[in-house]
Amino acid sequence: MKVVIDTSCISAFLCAGRLGFLLEVLKEHELFITEQVLQELKNCKNEKVKDFSHPRIKIASAESAIAEKYGIHIGEASVISFAKEQGAFAIIDDKKARQAAIGEKVEFAGTAALIKNGLKKEIINKKEAEEIISGLCENGRLYLSNEIRELVCE
Repeated sequence: MKVVIDTSCISAFLCAGRLGFLLEVLKEHELFITEQVLQELKNCKNEKVKDFSHPRIKIASAESAIAEKYGIHIGEASVISFAKEQGAFAIIDDKKARQAAIGEKVEFAGTAALIKNGLKKEIINKKEAEEIISGLCENGRLYLSNEIRELVCE
């Protein structure tokens, strides 16, 4: 299955030094980011993010015309559009973008679900999941509520 990843997810894993986990948990899938997401990554001040490229993650062309319709960033809009056009699964965290995905009938999950999936597949244990969450929130500037953190690690 094709999986398209939004900026918040990939940048959080890059900043936290956990790209390997992301690739491992999604190893059965064909991975993409859109050109718009790549541009957002290049605009980041963090060097790990700014210079991102990886042979497993392909760069895809996608429209971002739905950005205005839903009031979301062009990166998120391009991820949703690519997922809709390609029948791909989207990884998005932003609440408005999730609502847009629902409106566009796109299947999605967030970064927290990837960690939960890593636990389920026994790629990581509970302690490692907690460490990844801490790293993503502290270094990757990702926000996960205490409720979500608990749900992931239960």
